[in-house]
Amino acid sequence: MHKSNSFRNDLTNRIAGFLDEIGIEVVPLKLADERTFLPGIKVSCGALHVDEEKLKYPGDLLHEARHLAVAPGDRRSSLNDEINLPELK
Repeated sequence: MHKSNSFRNDLTNRIAGFLDEIGIEVVPLKLADERTFLPGIKVSCGALHVDEEKLKYPGDLLHEARHLAVAPGDRRSSLNDEINLPELK
C-alpha cells in the first residue's frame, strides 16, 4: 500500500496517492533487472509495483492503472505483468 511520501518525486507521490484512494494499490520497491512493459512498473497480483529509479515518467502509472481500473473486479487481483483483457461489450 502506498504511504505518503514513499517516492522522492512529488508528482509520483500525488499519482500514487490518487490511485490508492480509488482502490489501486501502489507498492514502492526495487524491481529486478527484468524487462517490463513500461520502465519501472510491474503489475503483480493486481497491484502496481514501482521502482522509482527505473520509472521514466510518473504519468506511466496512470497508463498501467487504467488497465487495472477497467478489469472486472473479480479478476483484478489475478492480473500480472502485461495485461490483456478481452473486449467488454
